[in-house]
Amino acid sequence: NTLLARVFTDPVCGDGLCESPMEYAGFGRFGCQIDCGRYTNTTMVNFRFADLLSSKPGGWDLSGVNFQSRLDFTYNVWSEAM
Repeated sequence: NTLLARVFTDPVCGDGLCESPMEYAGFGRFGCQIDCGRYTNTTMVNFRFADLLSSKPGGWDLSGVNFQSRLDFTYNVWSEAM
């Protein structure tokens, strides 16, 4: 019983060993940066938002568009503040 407990223990973040697949390079609040280092394969992305109605894209006539419906926007953006 004690042999199994030693063999099948969950890795502990911060013990100095990067034990994959349970521990991996840290990214924000995910992973184990202490043992596995920081995840470095990232890309900087900048967003510029504009008001669709006031910008009149391509001279389109937007008067026939039903803006009463709910618009859903989703994103998956990470920041240092996470």
